[in-house]
Order: sequence, then structure tokens, then C-alpha cells
Amino acid sequence: MVGNKCDLLNDRCVTTQEAQEFADHVELEFFETSAKTGENVEEAFVRLSTTVLEKLDS
Repeated sequence: MVGNKCDLLNDRCVTTQEAQEFADHVELEFFETSAKTGENVEEAFVRLSTTVLEKLDS
């Protein structure tokens, strides 16, 4: 699960904790990203790609 615009701290509708708790509940990894700053964007895509490749190999 990817939350975008993490650079806009004052404009949040969902806290990091709420998002992480939901992701944990539905058994998803959670990343907060910012397209503006590039924060965690590469990490999210690398993890997604790795997960897809692992599923294809199994």
C-alpha cells in the first residue's frame, strides 16, 4: 500500500499510524512516498517489482 504526498504533513487526512495499522490488518506492506521530493518512490517500486517476480517464480 502506498501513501503519496508525505511531504504535505499539514494536509493529511490519514495519519501514518492509521495507514500502517490498516496495512498490517490487511497484510500489506506500507510505504509513504512523495513524488515531489522522490522520498521512498524507488523503494516502493523496487519492493513491488521484487514481490511480483517472487510470485511469478513460485
